[in-house]
Amino acid sequence: MTVLVKTRYGSKPGDSDLAPPVRRIQSMNAEPSPGDMILKLLPAFSAVLIPLSALINGASGEVIHPNRTFKAADVVTIQLEALMNNNLPQPDEGIRQTWAFAHPVNRSATGPVERFSNMIKGPHYRELLEHISHDIQPLESDDTVATFAVEIVSRSGRRLGFQWVVARVSEGKYAGAWMTIQVSPPVPLGQNI
Repeated sequence: MTVLVKTRYGSKPGDSDLAPPVRRIQSMNAEPSPGDMILKLLPAFSAVLIPLSALINGASGEVIHPNRTFKAADVVTIQLEALMNNNLPQPDEGIRQTWAFAHPVNRSATGPVERFSNMIKGPHYRELLEHISHDIQPLESDDTVATFAVEIVSRSGRRLGFQWVVARVSEGKYAGAWMTIQVSPPVPLGQNI
């Protein structure tokens, strides 16, 4: 028996045309026990534990706030998952969650949250809202700044790339936490889906 497991963030049922990466798991028995299947699938799901916890907390309307336990990549993941599910459980909840992880330097340029919301809904970033899938790849990192290449597939099927930069906060309420300091405007990537 072969089990196929999607491992890309953001795949939704019915998105078979996205052809996300698939990991094949081979079973020795024709009929594995449920316990065996859970143990074999556990590594495939470990990559989505942070996004799922973000959605579970978000489903209650509770915004997740920065803290020192989140890694740089976790911050990008939380923000992208929130924007992907922007209107859950309430309209623009994803934008509010994304704002929670905006670095104080970023907030001074893009805030308050109402202004930030208008920017996200504007021509440069609106494709992030309710996007279909995303992929996050680290580019460079040190103890204070980390840069990621982010590729999304928008609702309209456009493939877009962003450079996402997070930095540690040096002082104040979130000192030591990673927060987003900059997101580049989108760059079209190849053919649309």
